Amino acid sequence: MKKDKTEKEKFYFLAIIRKIKTSVYVFTDNVNFKLKVSDKVIIQIDGKYEVGILAEKIIAFDEQSDLKTKKLYKIIRKCTDKDIEIIKNNSIQAKMIMEKCNSVIVTHNMKSVMKITDIELVFSGDKFIIYYTSEDRVDFRELLKSLNKILMVKVQMVQIGVRDEVKIKGSLGQCGNVVCCKRFLNKIKPVVVNTIKEQELFIRSNKISGVCQRLMCCIEFESETYRDLISRMPSCGMQCETPYGKGKVEARRLLKEEVDVELEDGTKKTLNLKDIKFDKK
Repeated sequence: MKKDKTEKEKFYFLAIIRKIKTSVYVFTDNVNFKLKVSDKVIIQIDGKYEVGILAEKIIAFDEQSDLKTKKLYKIIRKCTDKDIEIIKNNSIQAKMIMEKCNSVIVTHNMKSVMKITDIELVFSGDKFIIYYTSEDRVDFRELLKSLNKILMVKVQMVQIGVRDEVKIKGSLGQCGNVVCCKRFLNKIKPVVVNTIKEQELFIRSNKISGVCQRLMCCIEFESETYRDLISRMPSCGMQCETPYGKGKVEARRLLKEEVDVELEDGTKKTLNLKDIKFDKK
């Protein structure tokens, strides 16, 4: 199908609206917009204005794209200096009410079951979002009534996990840098045990756990490289041909592309992958 002029002029983005988990697809058909990833923009969602951070750009309009099945929201404008000032003031207001909200929690005897991680005031200024952590499900209906009366606007309670808490607050990782989830990760992908096994890491080692006490996000960054290496290397115990005769693979060093081989006469050699032959079935 031939694309019409309007479709050619549309630029699509994935925008992050909230600090945690909320993302939407947005677009602009205004060719005067000079937008790029990480820009702050004003988006119209269900009749209200929201602030979004552009996370990913989809330049081409594709008939097969899953955008055809997604609900799209329009970018009204790139954030102006006035918008930025509103955002800053909202952030200041949100921080100022933290102590007040904690006092209400104490009054309702809920301090032991929940902890406020952060508070966000939306761009329109008519709703506070309170992010909290708790080991169990919390019945906060009475608490919510009290908060609505004190704050005089709508309040939304959002329960988050320990990984989300670190993403909001930030911290230093084992590498000495600010944790990846705080610096640049827009979406946190779960790291599974199979990924640990592929990289031949010790599952019980505290070196693979992040500040959140979950498996470190950066382990997933190299998973594709490790899978490629594994597909090209022999498994331990596999028979192989070497310049010194036949042998059996005893160990392998994936990143160096080396293997330890025990030859038929009992001697052991460390050889490069290119120097051995083996059945790749």
